Amino acid sequence: MVRFLSNFDTAAPTKNYSEAVQEFGFDRVVFLRRHVLYFIIHTITPAVVALWLLATILIIMFFQNTSNASTLIVFLIRWWQLFWCFVSVFLLYTSRINYFNYTLDYTIITPWYISSYNQSWIFARQIKTIEPEKIKTITFWSKWFINSLFNFWEVNILLEGEDLWKWEISIDYIYKPEEVKESIIRLTDLERSKK
Repeated sequence: MVRFLSNFDTAAPTKNYSEAVQEFGFDRVVFLRRHVLYFIIHTITPAVVALWLLATILIIMFFQNTSNASTLIVFLIRWWQLFWCFVSVFLLYTSRINYFNYTLDYTIITPWYISSYNQSWIFARQIKTIEPEKIKTITFWSKWFINSLFNFWEVNILLEGEDLWKWEISIDYIYKPEEVKESIIRLTDLERSKK
C-alpha cells in the first residue's frame, strides 16, 4: 500500500525543529507556532459548545412530551432540533480543522532558509522554503481587540516577488511579535554579514 497518510505527520514539527537546531545551533533558529490561546479559542471552545448543544438536544428529546401538542408544533420542534444538530456537527468539524492548524502549521527560520509548513487537511500540505535574503519586510498586526490585549499578533513576512500570495508567509497568534521580528532580522543580518 502506498503511504496513505504521508502528508499527515504530527511528529514533523518537533523533528524539523530538532534537525534545524542540530545544524545551526539553538540561538540561530526561530520556531514560529501559534500560541495555546489559539487552541483554546478555536479548538476547545467550538467543541465544548457543540457537545453542549448535542447534550441539550438529547435531554430535551428525552424529556419532551409531544403527545398533547399539535402536529405543526411537533414538526417545528423536530426541525429545530435537527438544525441545532447540524450546527453542532459544523462546530465539531471546524474545531477539528483548527486543531490541525494548531498542531501542524509552523515556520522555521534559520540563517540559510525559511520554511513555512501549512497543513490544510489530512491530505493537503503546503511547504514554502526561501532564502532569508529575499525578505522585504516583516510586519505584524492584530485582527481583534483580545489579540492585542494579550499581545498575540499575526506576523507577516513579505518576500521579493510579484505574486503576493506566493511571496508571503504569515502565521497568527504569535506571542510578542517584536521579539520575533528582532530575532529574524538578527539571523538574516548575521548571514548577510558572512557573505
